[in-house]
Amino acid sequence: MNKTNLGKNSSENENSRPSNYRLNAPSLADSHYSRQLYILKAITLLAIACTLPLGLLALSKDQSPLSYTLLSIAFLATLNYVLILTKKISYALATAVISYPLVLLMLYLVAAGGVNNTGSLWIYSLPVVILFLHGLKKGGAILCAFLLAMVWILFVPDNIFLHTVYTFDYKARLILVFILDATLTAAYEYSTENLFGKMKLLTEELSNIAEEDQLTQLRNRRGVHYHMERIYAQEKRDDTNMSLIMCDIDYFKDVNDRYGHEAGDKVLMEVASVIKNTIRRTDIAARWGGEEFLVILPKTNEKEAYLVAEKIRKNILDLLITHEKYQIKVSLSAGIADNKHTSSVDGLIKLADNYMYEAKSKGRNITCPTMFYY
Repeated sequence: MNKTNLGKNSSENENSRPSNYRLNAPSLADSHYSRQLYILKAITLLAIACTLPLGLLALSKDQSPLSYTLLSIAFLATLNYVLILTKKISYALATAVISYPLVLLMLYLVAAGGVNNTGSLWIYSLPVVILFLHGLKKGGAILCAFLLAMVWILFVPDNIFLHTVYTFDYKARLILVFILDATLTAAYEYSTENLFGKMKLLTEELSNIAEEDQLTQLRNRRGVHYHMERIYAQEKRDDTNMSLIMCDIDYFKDVNDRYGHEAGDKVLMEVASVIKNTIRRTDIAARWGGEEFLVILPKTNEKEAYLVAEKIRKNILDLLITHEKYQIKVSLSAGIADNKHTSSVDGLIKLADNYMYEAKSKGRNITCPTMFYY
């Protein structure tokens, strides 16, 4: 939409949407966490599927240390999976329960050799597990510690932990292939994290665009309704006040007709700036549609809201807007309402809107209701 259409057509576009419309798609962070949880459960099931049958096989062959180690890890993995499903364990603890015993198992297999010295080959599964569960930074540190421990076991002479015999060539290839495996996996994880970072920035930018009025830089109708619901519910729970100010630029159509839509856009931007600079940082201002603006005032009763509305109205009266050779002055009509007189957000909006139209009917450039403050 070009700039000249914003002043005239935005009201129609906004009003054609339901007032409580909001995107309900899961956030990128939620999607990322769901992916991590899915991977954690998959790795846990794989750990059970690998360690349990191998542990039972080793037990049948009377390989006591190996069987006990494998069956212990199978038990931990099973318990971990049950706790994950029942949501009785944190993600961080669940990753620790599955990953650190696997690291120790791999070191044991390197030191003991396993069946026909093939146990050490299982270490190539470790980079995928560790980097996927812990991420690039922490996972890289764990893998580096594992690599150092493995080099120490394999190459330090007369090492008491090494219980099998490998040739030097086998040891060297085992280390080099592990480094290659870890490097390739780390490269993939880096690209994934980098892509996620870019997607997160893009999602935040798109979210801001969806909830922000591009002309005035205030929240739009879609963006403000969610915050209104949240604040309203909180104030009801705390039994405190929340007020709304609904205000409308008087004779705005005449501004568009006389000076053009670019001048109308300039008026909207200047009025929005005055409103934003008049309210508190905890308040929320929004362009409700066309030339209408809405202000949410948390922890504010009706009398306090009236004073804020009057301050906004008077500041707008003092505003002189220059556009090309023209100097334009405008005024506001405002209606106020607080949550003590309503039982819903929609009711609160309707009450403030009705008072705004009452202000229009009484000659404009006033705030209603006024009878409480004279």
